Amino acid sequence: MNLEIVKNIAEYLAVIAKNKQKGNIWFRGQQYSKYQLEPSLFREKFDISINEPYYKRERYLIKNAKLSVEKFKKYVIKYKDCSDFDEIDYLYLMQHYGIPTRLLDFTINELIALYFSVSSPSSSSFDIDGEIDEFTSNNSFTKQGSSVYCINPVEVNKHSFRKSEIINLNEYEFESLKNIDFPICINSKCVDERVRIQEGVFVYYGTMIHPLDYYSIFEEAMTKIFIPNTVREEIKYELKNKYNISHLTMFPDMTGVSMEIIDEMNTEFFRAKQNKVANNKYSAYRN
Repeated sequence: MNLEIVKNIAEYLAVIAKNKQKGNIWFRGQQYSKYQLEPSLFREKFDISINEPYYKRERYLIKNAKLSVEKFKKYVIKYKDCSDFDEIDYLYLMQHYGIPTRLLDFTINELIALYFSVSSPSSSSFDIDGEIDEFTSNNSFTKQGSSVYCINPVEVNKHSFRKSEIINLNEYEFESLKNIDFPICINSKCVDERVRIQEGVFVYYGTMIHPLDYYSIFEEAMTKIFIPNTVREEIKYELKNKYNISHLTMFPDMTGVSMEIIDEMNTEFFRAKQNKVANNKYSAYRN
């Protein structure tokens, strides 16, 4: 997998432009570079194998996805008209409300992915060189910064589904995809307004439960971009004021309002800490 480091939006867009030369690209922003590309359903798993081969599908115990879908269908009809829902629409909606599924959301908009990478408060060390060193010395896995993953969905599907195309669920029966092994990139009409605003697309994970970036066959189709914690606040500020990408535009409801208020409190606190650190260094220098 190609690894990149950026310190501002201009550098980020230059890396993105280089990746787009290779074809259609999807993006996913993650709060910590430590996180791999795995859906919420797989983040808690229990190894139940006893000297079983690594490829055994029954090796891990995970949460019951089939049960959660059945329960969700039962209750959601009390609150929402689901008469036009396909099977995948229930998964989209479950994802929206934080229920673990086999879906991992991406976006076709690189700046929206960058927003999700930097939107959460960060614990900056105010030592950008140290944060970058942590990234390079730990094979890209660190909490000293966030990341944006870039994937080529056509190349992913060429390996996992033997088709050089994004799987359109308006043309494929979702039932026929449930027993696939490896992750595939899917697209379809979506009933969720938030997914539309965030220009969302999805990777659906099959029976093999490793992260997408675990498989060596996908390495050539992926780039991981590291954003040190020290620069995240400035990038978030520029996204909001130059590109109109913020909590309020990504979550145009009370969720966005509450996130915006909390963020302003955190930003004020962050800048106060930054000034304090700078003043202490200046005082130490003078003494």
